[in-house]
Amino acid sequence: MPAPRKYPDELRERATRMVADALRDPATRPGAIARIDDWLITLTTRPQPLAS
Repeated sequence: MPAPRKYPDELRERATRMVADALRDPATRPGAIARIDDWLITLTTRPQPLAS
């Protein structure tokens, strides 16, 4: 059985689109990948609320 993926496909696709869009725009190109990486880390390490 393969190991579970670290990130859901939807999140990976969204991050890929964000990077592609940021790299197309000269104003947002510098540091684009680092900013999106920071966003992903924050999103995935934030504690999730408990279901009641």
